[in-house]
Amino acid sequence: AGDLQAILEAGELLYYGEGAAATVAVRRVAGTTSLAIDGKVDASNGADMLTQKLLAHLPLMLHPSPRDVAVIGFGSGVTVGAALQHPVTRIDAFEISPQVIAASSLFRKENRDALADPRTRLVVVDGRTHLMLAEQTYDVIISEPSNPWMAGIAALFTQEFFTAARARLRRDGVLCQWAHTYDISDEDLRSIVATFASVFPDGAMWLVGDGDLLLIGANTPVVDLLPNLERAWQRQAIAADLATVGVHDVFGLLSLFLAGGPGLKAYGSGPIQRDDQLALEFSAPKGIYGARGRQNVETLRRLAAASPPPAIASTVASATAAMWRDVGLMHLDAKAADPAYEALARAVERDAHDEKALTGLSRAAAATGREEAARAFLERIAHREPRNVPARIALSRL
Repeated sequence: AGDLQAILEAGELLYYGEGAAATVAVRRVAGTTSLAIDGKVDASNGADMLTQKLLAHLPLMLHPSPRDVAVIGFGSGVTVGAALQHPVTRIDAFEISPQVIAASSLFRKENRDALADPRTRLVVVDGRTHLMLAEQTYDVIISEPSNPWMAGIAALFTQEFFTAARARLRRDGVLCQWAHTYDISDEDLRSIVATFASVFPDGAMWLVGDGDLLLIGANTPVVDLLPNLERAWQRQAIAADLATVGVHDVFGLLSLFLAGGPGLKAYGSGPIQRDDQLALEFSAPKGIYGARGRQNVETLRRLAAASPPPAIASTVASATAAMWRDVGLMHLDAKAADPAYEALARAVERDAHDEKALTGLSRAAAATGREEAARAFLERIAHREPRNVPARIALSRL
């Protein structure tokens, strides 16, 4: 009880508001500001920044020429702010809770004052209802709900929702749907992917860090859209915004790719979630107690390694030490130490004198409990290269 009280009272409460749709709070703890809805942190200016920005940048970069965008769930506003770095003409931001909108004012720096941009149209309404009933169509639709164990949220993971979203996409349209790998059973996660693939059979999956799964769907195979990433990267505002979360080249995006159409369908299994058969609403809360996060991630990474598309395989094979270093540091900043360690180890294998990679490797090893493995790795380098001072300094840190 004492620990719970300390957690509840930690930091500084910056905002608190109760409404018909949600109870919202913003708290600053140890320099990080977080937005919680009904007690669940859904956004922050810390480790969540990478996911919040990629939710916008990935689908908008994959689209050849995005103009009209819909974002379901405003949250901190960071995703809308990232979308505004693209040459879009209009963003419809749907948020059901006025309290969330009020709380987002505390993230003006991070969201680049997105609500003040004349291209942003804020609509306080249920985003799913709008897609089902309105006639407006979009080039890109971004759905960033809370976790499906929260009351009512599972309805944003059903076949009917994905079908409604596809019906509102234009010919070259792209949908980005957030899901998660933590606190969810293998069966439920596979069922979400199967439901998505039933509407977007040629979609694809990206894994951000260890916890956030981005499902991308389009009217054409998503793997065919990968060349658009390089073209979009040439826009200075996009590259600059991604650099703020440690993404310094297109490889940083491609390194997160898990699987395209066949892999998506191979992983997706189990019941299709439907409005009138929404088992997820009842099974998802049980997943909180299952501690399946690591297992889900390991399964997904094995899927990624099994049969990557040629474009991904060739890019990974040609990646330089600096590219792997940047990917590793990107993951470290996002508090994803496991993929950070793997990427930084690859970087050091290619360049054992890179001080940033070596320092990052020591940090990742400590965060993942891999000190012994990292020590043995660095000792081999030190033995092979006695004059390698950066490697010896990294070894001393361990």
